Amino acid sequence: NTLAYCLSNTSILLRLTSERLGKAKVDEVAITVLDSTKEFPFEKLHSFQESSDAMSVFNQDLRVLVETVYGFLLGNVYDVLKSALLPIINQTLPGDSKSSGSSQGGSLRKQSNASSTSYSASSSSYSSLSSLEENKIGSLLNDVTSFLSEALTAFQTNFVYLEVARSFFEQVFYFLNGFLFNDLITRQDRCTRETASELHGVVVYLSKWIDNTGPEWFGSAMTELRYLKQAAELLLLPNKNSLSDAASRKQTCPDLNAWQIKQLLTYYQPPSGSGEKK
Repeated sequence: NTLAYCLSNTSILLRLTSERLGKAKVDEVAITVLDSTKEFPFEKLHSFQESSDAMSVFNQDLRVLVETVYGFLLGNVYDVLKSALLPIINQTLPGDSKSSGSSQGGSLRKQSNASSTSYSASSSSYSSLSSLEENKIGSLLNDVTSFLSEALTAFQTNFVYLEVARSFFEQVFYFLNGFLFNDLITRQDRCTRETASELHGVVVYLSKWIDNTGPEWFGSAMTELRYLKQAAELLLLPNKNSLSDAASRKQTCPDLNAWQIKQLLTYYQPPSGSGEKK
């Protein structure tokens, strides 16, 4: 709340002084982070020439302050999300035992085997989830969506500039995509049809959650999950040999490069007894 309050006041002042100086339009003062680091890419910012004008100096100081507050806010969010995403990485529901020998079976993979083929890998649009699947994915993402809801409430309560809020959530979803995609593509035990179904369900669930929460606050956040979505759909393809065709690759995974596709196919583990070939 404190950081959101500081971000709101500094970003509004920055907007007003920038307009007064004629150095930026409204949309140009929105903060945009291009990578997943906690710091802003200072070298990409427009620098002000030395001037004795007090307004210019104040504007420059405000820009640095906004960047600093925004960076602290993102840094705190990343730390929280890393812990919140552990249930997905470890495939355990909150409160479940991590032990694979547990008779209760905390693995969502074990619980979703029966429905692992319900996601459509050939469809470019988001599929719907059954009530059972939605409840499972919702439990898995509870810490993530609860934290995002708290962040949104803090932004709304403190009247954070809309473009800054959109940029924030787009960056958060960029982090979610990178964290889950990197885990998938670097672990052979994760490249399975069951895991792909779960991750595809995560994308579907988050899309619905944004629609129900208020899409105007999230900008293009869902497009940041495209790598995760396309990787999941690739692993769910019933005929992976079709990926040898450029047109098929463009339809299924247009944003994945050749190395990423090869890595996923190399690591892919077909379901036991399915007769499916790698």
